[in-house]
Amino acid sequence: MQGDRCLNCGAALVDRYCAACGQKRIEPEERRLAWFFRELVGSMFGADGRLRRTLASFLLRPGELGAAWLAGQRARYLSPLAVFLLVNLVYFVAPPLTDFNLPLADQFGQPLFGEHARALTEARLAERGIALEEYAGRFRLEAYSLAKLLVILHPLLLAPVLALMFAWRRIPLVDHLAVALHLWAFDLLALIVVPPAAWALAQGLELPPDIARLLFQGALTATVVGYIGLALRRAYGLALWQLPIVAVLGFLGGMAGHILVYRPVLFYLSFALS
Repeated sequence: MQGDRCLNCGAALVDRYCAACGQKRIEPEERRLAWFFRELVGSMFGADGRLRRTLASFLLRPGELGAAWLAGQRARYLSPLAVFLLVNLVYFVAPPLTDFNLPLADQFGQPLFGEHARALTEARLAERGIALEEYAGRFRLEAYSLAKLLVILHPLLLAPVLALMFAWRRIPLVDHLAVALHLWAFDLLALIVVPPAAWALAQGLELPPDIARLLFQGALTATVVGYIGLALRRAYGLALWQLPIVAVLGFLGGMAGHILVYRPVLFYLSFALS
């Protein structure tokens, strides 16, 4: 029971707010589920409207969140990590993305570790006396779970790339990480939304499979590269002519981290656990 003392610091409580630490007195109605959910909805859509403003800027004005963060304006929007985690909730329940959760057979074709992956797998198959198809199923289950967790590697790897691209600005690495979190949050969202939409369009137009594949790959690449360019231009205050340069460099930097680090880490961890 709360009584006349603050539950946070133990100081005497003479008003609604503790004079020592500032925590509000906990009223009886605040221990009910109805109050909790009202507060949850209010914090997202209420008077301050941070979620609404954040989503509008994130989706409609690429780079505005990054520009505000770099300028020190951080109370108006949700934090970059909160935006990334919000999109990850969607990613977590969405069907697995093949490019983030490669089947075992596709791992064998990777340029850096493919042959080593094949050798390790063949040795394990011989040791356990099982067929490749059976082991591939076990591997897929582990990779599916790990892929949802390891996605955080992508912004961590992109941040140093942004630091190199904009080294002349002398911006702390953690601020580049904020921009990287926004970029990869959008990339994940695009990977979830664009391919199905493009496939549906291709089916509606009755396009041949090869043309349909080109359509969704082109739509996805154009969406991601375009967003990266617009976001980096606004976040770092660049000239219009610099947009295509930073768009390509940012895209290549993100893909480098995905191919050179994320995929090997995903394979070796999945292999170790399967």
